[in-house]
Amino acid sequence: MSDETQALRLLGEMERLQRAEDLELAEPSPTAAADAPMTALLASLVENDFDLGRTIVDSANGA
Repeated sequence: MSDETQALRLLGEMERLQRAEDLELAEPSPTAAADAPMTALLASLVENDFDLGRTIVDSANGA
């Protein structure tokens, strides 16, 4: 196999891999919909924890 043929074959493989990667990035995550409720729950817990922490600090400061 000549160097030119080998280079063209390698270039073709690189282009194929790039297209596959582009398609993969364009597709939504298959677990995104399933993870949404857990993400919302965690966000709510963090917000509640922050509010509780702020209440404790305010109480300690006499507010």
